[in-house]
Amino acid sequence: MSKTIVTSPTSQHSIPERLRILLADNNNYGVLAVVRALRAAGYEPWLAVNDANSYAARSRTTAGTVPVPDPSFDGEVFVHELAAAAVRLSAAAVLPSEDAHLMALAGRQDDFAGVVLGGISLWPTVVNETYATISEISTEISGQPFNPLATVERGWDLWMNAL
Repeated sequence: MSKTIVTSPTSQHSIPERLRILLADNNNYGVLAVVRALRAAGYEPWLAVNDANSYAARSRTTAGTVPVPDPSFDGEVFVHELAAAAVRLSAAAVLPSEDAHLMALAGRQDDFAGVVLGGISLWPTVVNETYATISEISTEISGQPFNPLATVERGWDLWMNAL
């Protein structure tokens, strides 16, 4: 019995089967772009949705959807349902797509045993502080204080040079 080999266009490695990625949907077209990119890279994107009519949920590139509550209203149940869905699907990773997901998932890595929980850092678990805290972290890591204006200007320069 032979397995189909899927090769990611961005990698030189072959994947014996499509790895399932569970992406928390936020009813924004940006999630549709992520789903399309995951499919193009050889993954099997699934969506955890609280609105089955989102752009990504209606896309042919989405392998399927699982219902979850809105984390803004009940973060605990959201985490429980998302973790259960990840186990049912044998997902390789769970990816949040908005701040409400990040806040609900912060510090909940243990609920997702054996699953990569993307976007959630152990250090710090959540940076839910002011500009000063972000600046302190940036200074500690890079030796330079965080300057959002420089970041925007650099992004703009990169964008203009790409045109």
